Amino acid sequence: MQLKPVTIDILKYMSTINSSIVIKPGSKISTIAPGNVSIAYFDSDDNFTEQISVFNLTEFLGVLNAFGADASIDVKSDRMVVSKGRAKVVYVYADPSILQQVPATPPKYSALVDFEISAELQQQITKMGALLGADDLTFTADGSTLKAKIHDERNPSANSFEVDISDDCQHTFVANIKLSKMKLYPGSYKVELSDKKLVRFTHNEIKLVVYVVMESTSKF
Repeated sequence: MQLKPVTIDILKYMSTINSSIVIKPGSKISTIAPGNVSIAYFDSDDNFTEQISVFNLTEFLGVLNAFGADASIDVKSDRMVVSKGRAKVVYVYADPSILQQVPATPPKYSALVDFEISAELQQQITKMGALLGADDLTFTADGSTLKAKIHDERNPSANSFEVDISDDCQHTFVANIKLSKMKLYPGSYKVELSDKKLVRFTHNEIKLVVYVVMESTSKF
């Protein structure tokens, strides 16, 4: 088999959430962050015939990259053979029992509020958090205006970034999220907030859904 470019990109993205991964047979790829603070599910166009357990996902992706996009991948029950021409790498799977694995089914979810964020805004939020050295993202609504704010919750006098998302939000809430927990693949998203202190990001271009735990200071 040959992995599609988007599948490789998603694996690179997932390596920022967890350094290891267990891919079950089928087309679904998922990962979970240490501490269970976020989970990502991706429905791929690639089909895996065997379970693949990788301890160092970055290393594995490096092997694929070294062979190029047209490398041939032979998936076996205990190893994977990556080859091109006369060269090959035999990549032995890790013991899945030592790796953190994702629950088989996504969390039960009932959204109280939903809204859209563009790819531009998603990128802007990530960049501003890095530039300002701030790890707190707050979505707030006062019954009319919905805003996003990047700030340092521990230091109210520190630099901050704020942007209006909508002027037609009929809800009132404060949803606090740590940017260090909110690892998103580039693109636009539908954002859904739950009073269970969980936020769901559904990508608008690919079949990717990300769940992130909110901070306990969130109010609905």
